[in-house]
Amino acid sequence: QVLHTRPRLNRFVAGSRIYQRKGIWLSYSAKKSLSDDAPIVVLKREFTPEHTFGQMLDFLKSDLNRGRSNEKSSVDKELSVILAFPAFMVRWMMKFQQWADGVGLMPALFMRHDPMFASMFIANLGSIKLQSAYHHLYEYGNIPIFAAIGRLERVPLVNEDGTLTTHQICEVKYSFDERIEDGLYCASSLDRLRAVVEDPFTHVGLPE
Repeated sequence: QVLHTRPRLNRFVAGSRIYQRKGIWLSYSAKKSLSDDAPIVVLKREFTPEHTFGQMLDFLKSDLNRGRSNEKSSVDKELSVILAFPAFMVRWMMKFQQWADGVGLMPALFMRHDPMFASMFIANLGSIKLQSAYHHLYEYGNIPIFAAIGRLERVPLVNEDGTLTTHQICEVKYSFDERIEDGLYCASSLDRLRAVVEDPFTHVGLPE
């Protein structure tokens, strides 16, 4: 909703130029299982303002179930082909891809399924009981915002009337490519996001 109502956040930089992205794409990662040796799967999904909250949950569950299965994603298939080449050729292909992206010659087919070409990357560190952290933005791809969600915690807070109480909070830390827009626009967008999160029934509607 915020990326739709605040579209200047949904921009990206390529080849020293700023572009407005078509569509709202969110990427997120998940472990295939909670074990040390389990691989990480990175997923990407397009969302529209017309999707209901229930539909979004269904999409997430479906993506996670498919990602944690033995089915190979389109990115896995592409990487298995690329990594079959010698290391020096892989480095050359990556440099060529970055050059093609910078001059606007990158085929849309490659970017459509690549999770590093998205509006935002979200990492739920709270799912593995970690606090949120500031994550670097990736050199590869064109994601301008990275959000790290922390674990739920109960902390002491001062209410507006000055009384002290405890609240359950979830901290989210953002890394932001300030080239796409200034800090004021981003701060106003975060206020909008907080309003939606703190009062979802008003902004999103009752769940089905």
